Amino acid sequence: MSQPQARLRMVLVILFIFLFSLGTILFAPKSSSPQVAHAATTYKVLFDNAHAETAGNADWVISTSQPDPLAQNANPQVETDWTGGISAWGVALQKTGRYSLKTNTSAITYGNTSNAQDLSNFNAFVLPEPNTLFTSSEKTAILNFVKNGGGLFMIADHNGSDRNNDGSDSLKIFNDLMNNNGVKSDVFGIQFDVLNIASENPSNDTPNGDPLLSGPFGTAQGSIIRNGTTETLNKTDNPAAHGIIYRASSSNTGTTGAFFSGSTYGSGRVLAMGDSSAIDDGTCASGNTCYNGWNDPAAQDNILFPNGTEWLALGSTGPGPTPTPTKIPTGTPTPQPTVTPTPQPTVTPTPTPTGNLLQNGGFESGSSPWVESSIGGYEIVDSSNPHTGSYEAYLCGYNNCQDSIYQTVTLPASSTSDVLSYYWYVNTTETTHSFDYLSIQVRSTSGTVLSTPQKLSDGSTTGSWQKSSFDISAYKGQTVQIAFVATNGNQNPTDFYVDDVAVASN
Repeated sequence: MSQPQARLRMVLVILFIFLFSLGTILFAPKSSSPQVAHAATTYKVLFDNAHAETAGNADWVISTSQPDPLAQNANPQVETDWTGGISAWGVALQKTGRYSLKTNTSAITYGNTSNAQDLSNFNAFVLPEPNTLFTSSEKTAILNFVKNGGGLFMIADHNGSDRNNDGSDSLKIFNDLMNNNGVKSDVFGIQFDVLNIASENPSNDTPNGDPLLSGPFGTAQGSIIRNGTTETLNKTDNPAAHGIIYRASSSNTGTTGAFFSGSTYGSGRVLAMGDSSAIDDGTCASGNTCYNGWNDPAAQDNILFPNGTEWLALGSTGPGPTPTPTKIPTGTPTPQPTVTPTPQPTVTPTPTPTGNLLQNGGFESGSSPWVESSIGGYEIVDSSNPHTGSYEAYLCGYNNCQDSIYQTVTLPASSTSDVLSYYWYVNTTETTHSFDYLSIQVRSTSGTVLSTPQKLSDGSTTGSWQKSSFDISAYKGQTVQIAFVATNGNQNPTDFYVDDVAVASN
């Protein structure tokens, strides 16, 4: 063989190896091995320190460096890297690489371009036991922030916890915000009770898919009360009001005795809880008496509060950047044939509950009338891990995944209740969180996201199937898409399973 021919053959061999390796990386099979590092998403959270949050024994700041805690330590890894009674909360968020945290030290505004801490610049706003009343303009700013997609975290304390002796404790301050705002009384459907409960360990003994109990920072069940209060819910004032964690003496589906509560207002989300002891990390300012509720073994507050922060930051149409946890390569991949599953036997679907508007919610009849999409060319209806029957929807489980499945449904204009329910299961190879996501979306027929009732992640593993239910009556009389949209990052893939989907209309 001539020398030029030998060189040509060598070049062709090298080129073949390169193309084969590139294809393996871009189109790795489900549960493939790690490739490259993840990209990060930034959620912007503002903690308030303009309303006597450090009065008396309180020290509810994430850092003494304000407004930017990074000026104290740009890469905190442990609670003591920042100084403050709730620095553990701040460090837990900062360590993920997905948060930008700031502290507010002036009047609360919304839409003031000259204020760097204006609420319009943030996804979520944390009020850790304020001890001075909000002004009328501040209340308007807070409500407009939530109405337009922001997340509000209200942390109260027990009756009589007026730390600066001005006549207003956190219960009075929050109830004043929710009742005397020029918009509506009981705007969130939540009212703080005038109580001082000495010591209890409230929990949720009815496991469910609430994002506080099962979220990107892990799975939790309970919190603590060490001189605190509860909330009363009024679904007539706001149908979205719901309890998450209750006192042991109260029903976990009732409207009284709720310790952790949630609601929505406009496009935004709200959380309320009744004791600042739960966020106290035990490292308050010199001379103060503090309590390490953050790591109290009777609870999982170090999971609940970060999970809650992320749920608030995600919002429905939050003011910050749209979450994009991973980046898909911009290059056009080599076309791949759609993977055709082994022909499945015709199965008679299990009868669905009366009033279910969805068809084939258990996927027992294949994919129709669901609409599938998979960047990897995979069939989403699968038989590897069904909740009931023989099939379920299996999304992702491979690197750089973008999978989705949706069905179009019309909600009757005459209905009094429309409830979306489904079962979900998450399995992951991730060891840190969160990089892989499953969003449950209500969309218009053009695909525009109207709301995201739940967003699961690689941190939502529970080891068993979980059921979630959400009221979607706000869209009655409309034709909408019920969609499950999943993404995976560049390594350590996560499996998302969905089964037994229903929209019950009455």
